[in-house]
Amino acid sequence: MLPKLYTVKEVSEYLRCGSNAVYTMIKNGTLPHTKIQGSYRIREDALLDYIKSNSRGD
Repeated sequence: MLPKLYTVKEVSEYLRCGSNAVYTMIKNGTLPHTKIQGSYRIREDALLDYIKSNSRGD
């Protein structure tokens, strides 16, 4: 089964942040991604790993 891929817009809506914040995470390497026909895509497992590694456990 193929992994679910999210667009930058979908990730920004899920994280409730702006698209520019997602592009910054991609640019500085904190959010793994792939590029398909010039557009960034983020795997679901990479997004969940990012959330887990950046949660403070409050």
